[in-house]
Amino acid sequence: MKIIIKQHDKERMSREFKGAGVDLWEVYQGEVLVGVYQSEDEAIKYKESLEERTKES
Repeated sequence: MKIIIKQHDKERMSREFKGAGVDLWEVYQGEVLVGVYQSEDEAIKYKESLEERTKES
């Protein structure tokens, strides 16, 4: 299954998040959102862990 990372659409963020300058990164497995992270590095680590789990299955 394809696992992708997207930067969260700022238009969908609350004013508080926009004002704080927070960036969010979403991890999708197929079309399902499986994680949201505040740094791209954390999102990449989670993606890699998902890929490892799917290889082991």
